[in-house]
Amino acid sequence: MSEEVTIDPKVSDAMEALDHLEAEMVAKFPRVECDVTHIFTPGLYIRTVYMPAGFRCTSKIHNTQHPFTVLKGRCIVFNALVPDSGGVEIKAPYFGITEPGTRRFLMVEEDTVWITYHPTDKTTVEEVEEDIIKPHHNRLLADKKEDAWPGLT
Repeated sequence: MSEEVTIDPKVSDAMEALDHLEAEMVAKFPRVECDVTHIFTPGLYIRTVYMPAGFRCTSKIHNTQHPFTVLKGRCIVFNALVPDSGGVEIKAPYFGITEPGTRRFLMVEEDTVWITYHPTDKTTVEEVEEDIIKPHHNRLLADKKEDAWPGLT
């Protein structure tokens, strides 16, 4: 018998709010591509994202607990998993832990370098993403191209 999972209504509301925000960003703003580097070492995948000042984005939903470092820059971060926390300033140098279920909205105030570390035995980005990202479809973007707003992991 499986255990029933209870979702905090505030988290559910925050996720819905991020879907609305994401749809509004797709409708009003041009897509911005951020530079991303991928490094694989035995047992570890490291992703580095370079985000310019003024950039706004939603992240994908994380399946795993993993560390991250903000090496450079400053962001205001809203985490749907902690909806009552409001926007939290993260300023480099910063070390944090991403919890499973996390989905963020980032307001990048200064050019930012954000690095995530994922223990894995996988050897391609696509394989790693299958493990670390929870599938999510923003129903508000149903008539848009699937890759219209890719989000960040």
